[in-house]
Amino acid sequence: MRDPRAARLLRFLAVLTVAGLAPAAVVAQPDVTGVAPPALVGPPPPALVGPAGVTTSPPKPARPVPPGEAPQVTLYTIGPGDEAVEKFGHATLCLRYSDDPRHPTVCYDYGTASFNRPLKLAWGFVRGEGEFWVSTDYESVTLARYTRDDRTIWRQDLPLTAEQARRVEQRLLADTADASWRYAYQIYQDNCSTRLRDILDLAVGGAFRDRTAREPEPTGRTFRELGEGPLAEHPAVVAFLELTLARAADVPISRWESMFRPDRLRLEVERFFGVPAVAVRQQQGRAWEQELGWGATPYFLFLAVLFAAPLAVARREGRGERLALWVAVVPLVLLALVIWFVTWVTRIPEGRYNELMAVFVPLDLALPFLAESRRRLYARVRVAELALVSLLLAVGVLRQPMWIQLLMAFAPFAVLAFVERRERPADAADTAAPPGAATAGKGGADAGDRPTPPEGPTDDPPDPSGGS
Repeated sequence: MRDPRAARLLRFLAVLTVAGLAPAAVVAQPDVTGVAPPALVGPPPPALVGPAGVTTSPPKPARPVPPGEAPQVTLYTIGPGDEAVEKFGHATLCLRYSDDPRHPTVCYDYGTASFNRPLKLAWGFVRGEGEFWVSTDYESVTLARYTRDDRTIWRQDLPLTAEQARRVEQRLLADTADASWRYAYQIYQDNCSTRLRDILDLAVGGAFRDRTAREPEPTGRTFRELGEGPLAEHPAVVAFLELTLARAADVPISRWESMFRPDRLRLEVERFFGVPAVAVRQQQGRAWEQELGWGATPYFLFLAVLFAAPLAVARREGRGERLALWVAVVPLVLLALVIWFVTWVTRIPEGRYNELMAVFVPLDLALPFLAESRRRLYARVRVAELALVSLLLAVGVLRQPMWIQLLMAFAPFAVLAFVERRERPADAADTAAPPGAATAGKGGADAGDRPTPPEGPTDDPPDPSGGS
């Protein structure tokens, strides 16, 4: 049974950083074939902590390999799973030596990381420096694990020549020879799927890349669209991606680049090598949604109304404006801080130069502290700035799909800039009456009944001391 603490950790990492693209760590299970593991050569790989919270040491393949036999290379691609980090599926390469029972089929998985230090791992994801490595497990164990998780499994036995298969073998053995070997995981450029793509390209002398890199992604989708589609059932993750992915995620991509997703790797391998994928196991539960649909748009629209409507009512009624202003400003500033922070610290190309930095500005926090005249001036400046951003987006200078986010920021500033503030009666009286008028009126009848001394000169009584 899956450890709920590990599941929560995986969800946290998905929301925080990689939008569900981080594959689950490998967990070794007992070999269901009953074949005794071969004698291992070299240092054991690092201990892993997988989704089940079990610390394991996956087996390493025996060395040296049979000198006269090249392995059969098999690509397994795995369908989506329950967790957000499993929605993109997974992929692994396996080596089979059919003529030597001492070398059972071993699979190589480049989606392995340690969860012993989750904060360090999360920070590595944000920076684009997450430490991942390749782990090994027996084919039977790999298939049993994904069968237990009710995942669809596709198999493709690749028609490589002996020389090409040896290239794959040597690359896999080299990456597992050093227990300290790591690679910097990046969402779209360097993950468990692109590593296998690059190895297959190495095997065929670069022909795989030469063909697929020249052809555009067949559906015309971008990194953003391909990355958000499988997350349709996780709108919070989609919303996070909508805010933190930058302009590089919205450029047209090639077939080669689309293989960051394991399902695209499977399709391109079938197209290039002519090997149809065979489903060795079908998912028994309901199929997972893979098309984004409305995504996070309804939530963003709700926030736009939430920010603007109470503020408009407060200004028209002449009361509650300060509270309504805080309700609008605090979320906008928090969104700005998240966007600016991720943009500054990440090294992932698809997270840098985020155009939403021109929409959500931390300086908006000063708004509740400004006097009415300065507040209105600031709001009008922001409306003009957002209008300019909209124009640049409309003519294609800006590229990110951010119309809804623009509306979120534009609505409250438009209210402050153009909705007249109604003065409360007390405020209006205070404004109209001169200072001291109210004080004079407090005398009432006592002040008004007293006769007013006549103006001008008066006759003084004679001086008793005498004098003419």
